[in-house]
Amino acid sequence: MAKIMVVDDETDLEILIKQKFRKQIRQNEYEFVFAINGRDALEKIAENPGIDIVLSDINMPEMDGLTLLSELHESSPLIKSVIVSAYGDMENIRVAMNRGAFDFITKPINFEDLTLTMEKTLKHASEIRKTLQAIKENNILRMYVDENVLNFMGGQEYESKIMANESIEGTVMFVDVCGFTKISETTSPDVVVTMLNTYFDAMVKEIMEQDGIIDKFIGDAVMAVFRGEYHLDRAIDAA
Repeated sequence: MAKIMVVDDETDLEILIKQKFRKQIRQNEYEFVFAINGRDALEKIAENPGIDIVLSDINMPEMDGLTLLSELHESSPLIKSVIVSAYGDMENIRVAMNRGAFDFITKPINFEDLTLTMEKTLKHASEIRKTLQAIKENNILRMYVDENVLNFMGGQEYESKIMANESIEGTVMFVDVCGFTKISETTSPDVVVTMLNTYFDAMVKEIMEQDGIIDKFIGDAVMAVFRGEYHLDRAIDAA
């Protein structure tokens, strides 16, 4: 059974999710744990071992979703996160991806999209846990490796090191805006940022329609790294 934490200060979402996934809950496919902010989420994760993924809003009191992402990366590196944000809030989405979010969905929530995203994230989290478990249980290591090394492999520090070296197949896309240097020198920053965000919005929309996953935006705001397979010509045309 997959254990999913939902972090949102809108309590109506708990009722809605329990209603939408009532069949999976009855069949013990999903177990949901709810928290009202990042601080509450961290406390409940400590009380509920085995959380597989976290589905979190960004704007919340006490501790927001972006801060929660940073905390999870340090304390629970095996837990994968999905961020919920308004479609136009690309700045926060980019920050979230750079802080380790596996994926994101946009508001208003499309529950078909949410289901597919949850299944994809759960599968990825499961594969990582299976790999880690296989390493821990390797009989050859148990027979020949020093006990201190085995104790280290069972600890959180080792999990963090595994996650730091996680391998993901991906496509790197380099985007060059013609005449960007001249534009940036002669145009106000607000106009330049708005222009770049327009390009990003076009690319993100096309990538999502092709079932791609945006990992992060890096460099001078004109280079993006995308997980999975993606046709670059379509992204360029969309931009």
